[in-house]
Amino acid sequence: MIELKNNTKSNSKIGYLVSIDPLDPHSFIYTTPNSIRAIGVVTQSVPYRALCKIATIGGKAKVYVSSNINKDDTIRASKSGDNTSLGTCVKAKAGDSPYLRVGDALSSGKGLIPIILELSYTSNPSISGSGSISIPTVFPYTVKPTDTLIVVDSAIAVTVNLPSATGSSRELKISSIGLGEVTIEGAGTDEIDDELNQSINQWETIVIIDYITANWKIT
Repeated sequence: MIELKNNTKSNSKIGYLVSIDPLDPHSFIYTTPNSIRAIGVVTQSVPYRALCKIATIGGKAKVYVSSNINKDDTIRASKSGDNTSLGTCVKAKAGDSPYLRVGDALSSGKGLIPIILELSYTSNPSISGSGSISIPTVFPYTVKPTDTLIVVDSAIAVTVNLPSATGSSRELKISSIGLGEVTIEGAGTDEIDDELNQSINQWETIVIIDYITANWKIT
């Protein structure tokens, strides 16, 4: 669970998917169709610009689903053509990929449905390596093969360990929303822009690419 300011210009809506506001990293907005940047789900109705608790990956939350679903159905974020409101979700169907997988429904119905949040980007169910957003709770954190965005919320200094650079051209984004310094460590003697590690502080983001063997490049 994290806290961000409501920047939706109205009372926040429980169960709606949100992303970091690109104009204000302290705040959230509702996710737009086709978004892969959702960081969590609203758990409180609070006024505009008030702090709001956001459920994140691994947490159980009630998610607003605009279509009738059955227990264990896969729920995804909205896409263009769904004709739904910003931040709402629908049942995933065959042929829907790529999409942002929110999780599996824990009950049947419509409206606010309990889900264990996954928030993983499915580019193609038949192809491994789809991207996902991770919000680690245990450190040091080792980057997973499916990670595309890592959001660190820690009050103390922590470390994120990179996999070995192989020249795969993989892009990885790491953001800090906590008070603690985040150190990004290369594997072994791997370098990140000619250094063994790089650091970011609260509200900073680093974007790196697996450039060549043993080297990550900051973009």
